[in-house]
Amino acid sequence: MSLIRWLGECADRLLEWHASWKPARLRLLPVLGLFLLALCLRQFADLDLFARIALGRLIWRDGGVPLEDPFAYTPTKPVWYDHEWGAGFIFYGLARLGGDVALFAASFALACAAIAVVYAALRELAGDRPAGVVWLGLGLLPCFIVWEPVIRSRVFTFLCFAVFLLVFARLRVRGRTRLLWLLPAVTAAWANLHAGFVVGLMSLGVVAAWHVFERGRRAWPAALCLLACVPATLINPYGAAFWRFVFEGVTKARVQILEWQPTDPLSPRGLFLLATAAVLLLGWLRNRKSIPPEGLILLAGSFIEAWKHFRLGPLFHWTAIVYGAGAFMTALDWARQALPERVVELGRRVLTLAAAVGAVLGVYVGAWVLVQAESFTLSRHILPVEAMAWLRVNRSGGRMLVHFGEGSYALWQGHPEFLVSMDGRYEAVYPDEVVEDVYRAFHPDTPDLPGRVDEIGADFMLLCEYYGDRPPPEAYGSAWRVIYRDEECAILGREPNPGGAIGAPLPGRKEIWTPHF
Repeated sequence: MSLIRWLGECADRLLEWHASWKPARLRLLPVLGLFLLALCLRQFADLDLFARIALGRLIWRDGGVPLEDPFAYTPTKPVWYDHEWGAGFIFYGLARLGGDVALFAASFALACAAIAVVYAALRELAGDRPAGVVWLGLGLLPCFIVWEPVIRSRVFTFLCFAVFLLVFARLRVRGRTRLLWLLPAVTAAWANLHAGFVVGLMSLGVVAAWHVFERGRRAWPAALCLLACVPATLINPYGAAFWRFVFEGVTKARVQILEWQPTDPLSPRGLFLLATAAVLLLGWLRNRKSIPPEGLILLAGSFIEAWKHFRLGPLFHWTAIVYGAGAFMTALDWARQALPERVVELGRRVLTLAAAVGAVLGVYVGAWVLVQAESFTLSRHILPVEAMAWLRVNRSGGRMLVHFGEGSYALWQGHPEFLVSMDGRYEAVYPDEVVEDVYRAFHPDTPDLPGRVDEIGADFMLLCEYYGDRPPPEAYGSAWRVIYRDEECAILGREPNPGGAIGAPLPGRKEIWTPHF
């Protein structure tokens, strides 16, 4: 028997075995194994995580959510509206409980919960076909960036939105309205975890409006649920004023933030976005009932937003996993008839074997992480760990001019002795003119760079190469001297540097979760 034939028979048996798993949610295990493998290969800490943890530390220490920023020396907004304070509270508790391992485990657990819920919604609309697992796996590919850095507040948005989608699906298929009353409670929690709750409200508005149009008076539970969810967002530390901040954030143009730029149609994400839309369109054209009417509206709206801002691409794919499953299966049936049978069989077997191998590797790597839990660490190669450790030991305090990228870590490690110029909370804390001034201070083409830096005012400056093209230290003038340097970062100070001695990394100072305040 040839190797190819033997592998083909193995694939057929794997498919039959996988299709026989009961209950159907067990079929998720290969997908989760692949997901765990991918997560283990990209285990780096998110840059904004440290600002979240710093806020969580303040809440744990002071017993309440702070309304004024204590971390910056530059002018800040009168009130610090933090739509992610609940996430910061949770992240700090995880960091104190188990450090890197607890944060990584929480990221994977939240991902598994979101995937399981969205798969349940998929099965409601498209039925219990094995192709549903394939569509789920394909849809997760562009969504992986949500959980790729460990750990971002938007993981709660994808979990809560999955709950919304499941409720919508059961309302469409079974006409069940009891689960609608779960949504106000989910919304109240969501509003304190991440501003993505706006997506849930808008989606609920679309579903409620269509059901009113479709069913008339019988649709009153959906409309009443929407009316209950809106005031539920007012259960927050800031009251009704929170909505003004949310509205400003939703309409804000973030021209300097890469992930808020339009999607490049020739990039991998752009091509995947277009390919997904093409599959959905093909399936819908062949079967107009494969996508519910409200699903068409949600898919069209999320596609437009994904095209305008590639950060929002995962929300389109998350919606497509549920509402596009029927169209995908219709398109898949057409492809099976149109393509040669040998091509279809080959593709099916290759996909099956690849999934099986990846799932086994995922389980193995996950077990290895558990065994090595005591020595497991997240990747910190893009964090100024050594630089901030050296600064804390060798200087008593001061004002730090830092870029958006390293600002969150700098404030977590520097406060209260060192205050920062800006960090990842830019739209919640800093006026637009401060953000613009700090960006210009790190742009190589800024005219009169020393003068710009003097206007901001600082005692130290942190330059890290991995955050993009930065001016060389000499571009800031003779008033600044390099006082520390490692492979990635340099610290400039205004003080004299007698003898030209430059600080070096301190051995053994790698702990980053112990608070200094």
